[in-house]
Amino acid sequence: MKHFGAIAVVVVYLCAALFAQDKYAVVVGVNKYDALASLQAGVNDAEKIGAYYSGIGFRVWMLDDRQSARMDQPGLSNLERVMANVKETAAGHPVKELVFFFAGHGVQINGQNWLCFPETDIKSQTGMLNVDTKLLPWLRDLGADLTMVYLDACRNDLGGMRAAGVERGLTVQGLVDEPTASNKPSSNHNIAVFYAAKPGSFSYEKPDGTNGFFTETLVEALQADATHNIADLYKYLRTALPERTEKAFGRPQIPNLGGDLDIGVAFSKGKVDLSAMDTGAKLYVESDQSGATVSINGIKRGQ
Repeated sequence: MKHFGAIAVVVVYLCAALFAQDKYAVVVGVNKYDALASLQAGVNDAEKIGAYYSGIGFRVWMLDDRQSARMDQPGLSNLERVMANVKETAAGHPVKELVFFFAGHGVQINGQNWLCFPETDIKSQTGMLNVDTKLLPWLRDLGADLTMVYLDACRNDLGGMRAAGVERGLTVQGLVDEPTASNKPSSNHNIAVFYAAKPGSFSYEKPDGTNGFFTETLVEALQADATHNIADLYKYLRTALPERTEKAFGRPQIPNLGGDLDIGVAFSKGKVDLSAMDTGAKLYVESDQSGATVSINGIKRGQ
């Protein structure tokens, strides 16, 4: 009987693991750029989002500046490899839910919208990912029942704030200002694109540089009891985010929602304790070993 019980536990575990494989998240955070101004909180934003989705059972692919392995750095070629891995992993298995999160610089050039990676060269448009012609088509190609895209990417270095890219930043496609039940997708697959701010406006970082206001509010909204579907999530962001940035900087940051979606669709959510990541304190470390790694609660914080 003990042997049977052990087998049963293994079967239950394997079933749970297989069930979790129908939910994926690709999370990218960039602070350091070769030619563009550095950001303060892009990596913190990505790590918090990654921890949240891992905590509710998603398989998460992480690319950010703090990863020690070169293949896990947030370069464009690494993201392309991750894209291929996700597609291979999902082959033959229906994808229930897909999340893509990017925290870093975003620009608009001649009406084209781009996400900027560490190696970005604006003039040659190398090291950049076109949102409309490459990212969104790739995500749609996976055919997930629901795809949630979060672009905290309209940023320039303006002291304690992030600006909406260069020129107008990321243009909002398929804008939904006030979600209503009439917003229906043109297919069976829903894709919701959450933009951190309106084109031409600012996306602020918290004064202590720990997180962007958008990401902090997003994580809170994802776990709030009042958010049950996309419309609820957007309304939460539209209410809380402008109030917080206006209080901090005297300017409201208003998020936008775009995509091809039914705003009544429910998204995966849960309660995850992320309190260990919410600190603005500075840590000073002395070591006689060059390049010693500093980890807090298992998360690499620097060297």
